Amino acid sequence: MVLTLDQYKNYANFNTVTFQGRVANAKLCMGPKGEFLAVTIISNLTEDKSISIDFKNNNGMITLFNNGNLPNGRIVTVVGRISSVTETYFDKKTGQTLMLKSPKIDLGFDATIPGGGLGPIPASAKAQRAVGGTVVNNAPVDEAPSYEEELLNDQPDADAVASGDVETPELLAKPLF
Repeated sequence: MVLTLDQYKNYANFNTVTFQGRVANAKLCMGPKGEFLAVTIISNLTEDKSISIDFKNNNGMITLFNNGNLPNGRIVTVVGRISSVTETYFDKKTGQTLMLKSPKIDLGFDATIPGGGLGPIPASAKAQRAVGGTVVNNAPVDEAPSYEEELLNDQPDADAVASGDVETPELLAKPLF
């Protein structure tokens, strides 16, 4: 007996995909279940072809975004499951269906940035480091004594050593034999 594909029930395969790209847009949105973060990254397939990856998150990435750690241009790695793929959009003004500049993959709410998935932040988005205190130029500096002078000043007088008036330090390690 030969079975055909239409005789089987199709189940989701739960395949995961990984994309690396630059953050093109990240914004907080309000939905029926509360606040969530909508993120779009652009990933280059070849030198002249790119793809847009959209995903949403309503947990830890909101804190990451609020702390300024998800600026536009930052390289990120995203892991998730494909929810949909689109190459067209409907233009309400003209009433026509038009092609997108680059295909769009939507990962829905099933995406995350894994540990180590945050790449470098572009120089234009880096915050200036806060410096406490003031910088003092030409501060007075005491002159340090030379090492040789300290050794000479710490040596006992040769006559005192010869007469036995100066105690000599005991050996810390005594010979075994």
